[in-house]
Amino acid sequence: AREAAAAQGVADFFAGAKCFASVVIGRADASSPEPVVPPGSDLLLVLTVRELGPTVKLFSSAALIDGGTEVLIDVARYLPGRREPDRQFSIHWRNGGPGVIKGVQSLPADMSAALQAGLM
Repeated sequence: AREAAAAQGVADFFAGAKCFASVVIGRADASSPEPVVPPGSDLLLVLTVRELGPTVKLFSSAALIDGGTEVLIDVARYLPGRREPDRQFSIHWRNGGPGVIKGVQSLPADMSAALQAGLM
């Protein structure tokens, strides 16, 4: 369910991002070859999702709850003709706070919001 939520959030972000003329979204795994910018493309963004999910912290009293959702994404940008990324950074985004308990239903929107905060 988290992978589907991540994929939906990525698709939603790029569907609304006007700074990318065209976008092709693909999925890679550990056995995929090293990233290469496709012919005719200006760049390749490799997004590695490290964390996507609800969080809950319980403190000494049951009345003290801190929760929300957390998204952690590593971003690498590749330019044509280069084997190494020219830029790498991480996006660490949280939404929640004291008294908040969230489930998985908001994860696609949380992924999209994290990408908007980090890439726009």
